[in-house]
Amino acid sequence: MGEYIQQWRAQALKSMEPARQWYAGLQHREQVAVAVLGVAVVLMLLYLLLWKPVLNGRNAAAQRYVAQAQIVDWIADNAAVVREAQRSQNGQPTMQGDWISVINASATQAGLTLRGFTPEGSDAARVQLEQQPFAPVITWLQSLQLEQGVRAAAVEISTGQTPGTVNVRATLRRGS
Repeated sequence: MGEYIQQWRAQALKSMEPARQWYAGLQHREQVAVAVLGVAVVLMLLYLLLWKPVLNGRNAAAQRYVAQAQIVDWIADNAAVVREAQRSQNGQPTMQGDWISVINASATQAGLTLRGFTPEGSDAARVQLEQQPFAPVITWLQSLQLEQGVRAAAVEISTGQTPGTVNVRATLRRGS
């Protein structure tokens, strides 16, 4: 292995000989300029190949941290609402009143507009919402389960035309 390194070193020095001769043929002032330029190129390469990727990675990690912190804050803010709803419930939640009126009233109370409502027997219904804000839709579905005993058996959510809005198709079922 040591012999291989010696051969490689000798070959490298031999291939650099023309550059050494060229450098030696320059005037002292030109040699200083070439040396300064060489240092500048080395520094630029160190910045581009080492320092900049590290900074970019650090910035990306900071952005991921902020996004995750916002999610944690949102969960913490809504956890109190969920706990309060659970405390206000005594026993099993049950749907009171007419199926359609309860769903419509709860949607209106949540500030949502149902675009479509199709009953499927006595214990299920399909609902459709369009261009509704995401957070109120999720809160509404959660409150239906906690307050009325209605769970979302199937939910299809797609992005709306404006930022922050969604289109939702959901099958809601009574009971467990």
